[in-house]
Amino acid sequence: MTAPAFRNWFGIRAEEPPTRRHDFADLLRMAESMLSTRRQRFPAMIAAGELEPEAAAAEIAAFEDLVADWRFIASAGAEGEPATILSLWRRRQLLDESLQTIADLAREAGGFSETLGRQAECVIALRWHLEPGRDQIALARLTHRLRFDAAQRREPATCN
Repeated sequence: MTAPAFRNWFGIRAEEPPTRRHDFADLLRMAESMLSTRRQRFPAMIAAGELEPEAAAAEIAAFEDLVADWRFIASAGAEGEPATILSLWRRRQLLDESLQTIADLAREAGGFSETLGRQAECVIALRWHLEPGRDQIALARLTHRLRFDAAQRREPATCN
């Protein structure tokens, strides 16, 4: 048996490919949590002069796109529409920044707590799915189509 490969994500050593890459419901919850945190924290940061309103709006929009993609990916029946690729680069950048923050927190704490470890695993998987050459949206569209076709074949024909 071959030993797993590892990758360094800003000081976080993780299996390559990430262990949580197929935990779509958890990845959706993490994307939603990251968006929610920004929506809660940014108004105070803007008021304190720590963040420009335009930068806050752009970051929130990128995380809204991340959530839209993961709602589409994680749904069994093509729920909603995925985001356009226009914010793809920004989403990669923001997830990289999040991984740097997680690595810094773990370093300051002397290691990963269970919660921070789970968060790191999910953010790594989210970021991994955005690597060039991976098109999770296209795969989700195919999966949704295959499920739809299978459901159509199972339904009995109706007489008119």
